[in-house]
Amino acid sequence: MTRFQGLRLPVALILCPLLCLQACATSPVPPGSVLSRSVVEDMIELRADPETASHLPNAEEVARLRDPRVIPVSVVIRNVGTRDVFVGSAPLGLQLSDGRLLPVAESVQRARAPAFEPEPETGGLNWIGGLGQAARELPPVMVFLMVVVGTMPLWLPPYLIARHVKRKSHEQRDRNAALAQLAPVRLDTGQAAGGVFYFAVEGEPPAKLATATLIVPVRRADTGEEHSVRLPLGKVE
Repeated sequence: MTRFQGLRLPVALILCPLLCLQACATSPVPPGSVLSRSVVEDMIELRADPETASHLPNAEEVARLRDPRVIPVSVVIRNVGTRDVFVGSAPLGLQLSDGRLLPVAESVQRARAPAFEPEPETGGLNWIGGLGQAARELPPVMVFLMVVVGTMPLWLPPYLIARHVKRKSHEQRDRNAALAQLAPVRLDTGQAAGGVFYFAVEGEPPAKLATATLIVPVRRADTGEEHSVRLPLGKVE
């Protein structure tokens, strides 16, 4: 038991930087954005930031989005249930207090949605086999190969953990990009997707979003049953 307890610190030192790196690389919202509005309903946790425009890093974009015809809202959707669901198969909406339902401005949304292409798969651990081939041709390499194999318990676990975290990071970024591009996204248990959504305003713009409600349609993967999760954007007291 003491031996395993002694491994806790090294494992923690390995995991913490990797997990922090993953979180930073896959965040779908602008830096500084606070997802202060949240609700959990029918297996879905929905979080949003009605003050997204003030957190956008590009000053020119912030000035452009002050145009009342476009309202940006950061949104993160997480599956906290036991069944897989689809989000994005029906468009998100922002309902105002006067009953108007603002749709996503598709042209603006697609123009600002992040593009992401998963990196091609690398050879992984196949390079070890290459060392073996080189060892048969060049005897000195055999010594190096023996060192590599002998120290494998030291470097292999961090390598496998880093590879796993990197793969999960790319999967998360892929989901974020697909949802931001208004494509359907499947969320397994515990998975999330999100991004900044730009809602189009027709007519008189709302004075504030405190009375608006974010509506996110959700469809169950097994039954096809559809429902909507509603999140009021009013200030939490």
